[in-house]
Amino acid sequence: ALLASGAQWGGETAAHVLDKHLRPAGTIVYAREVPQRLVLENRLRKAQGIGDVEIREKFWSFEQANQLIVPTPLIYADLMASADPRQIEQAQRLREADELLRRIDRD
Repeated sequence: ALLASGAQWGGETAAHVLDKHLRPAGTIVYAREVPQRLVLENRLRKAQGIGDVEIREKFWSFEQANQLIVPTPLIYADLMASADPRQIEQAQRLREADELLRRIDRD
């Protein structure tokens, strides 16, 4: 349902796809519009406050064919923005392991 709608995982869930060290407590989905099939299949409903799933607008214009997760710099940003110590630790693990993030550090 995620790929069919052009949506992608971000945040903790994307980090978990890359490295099983962090078990996600919540997830971020990036999509151009609300992925109705994903909502229906998972019986998602609007939270009254903070929910477990956050749907954000997919703001970049380049396409990644059949990619389940967002680009690693965005995963890193999502983790760091959380201010959750376990997510920040995972962000550091990602930064050390990911070639693109290491290349950004060098430039």
